[in-house]
Amino acid sequence: SRSFAHGGADESDFWKNVSLGGLVLVGVVGAWEYKVHMDHHNDPHMDPAKNTFPYIHIRNKQYPWSCGDCNLFDSECWKECKGN
Repeated sequence: SRSFAHGGADESDFWKNVSLGGLVLVGVVGAWEYKVHMDHHNDPHMDPAKNTFPYIHIRNKQYPWSCGDCNLFDSECWKECKGN
C-alpha cells in the first residue's frame, strides 16, 4: 500500500506516469488506426473506375440536372458530358 502522507509528491509522480502511459497508448493506437485506414483507402475495390459490382451503378431514372448520367460531384463525367 502506498502512503500519501509525504505531501502528495508520490501521488503526483503516480499520476504523471499514468498520464504519460496514456499518451503513449493513444499514440500507438492512433498510428495503428491510421495504417488500417490508409490500407483500406488504397484498396482497389474503393476506386469507382475499377468497381465492377453491378449493384453500384443502378439507375432507375436520369438525374434532374443537365447531365442526367453524371453524379452531382463526378467532375470527370461532367467534363465528358459537356465536351460532347
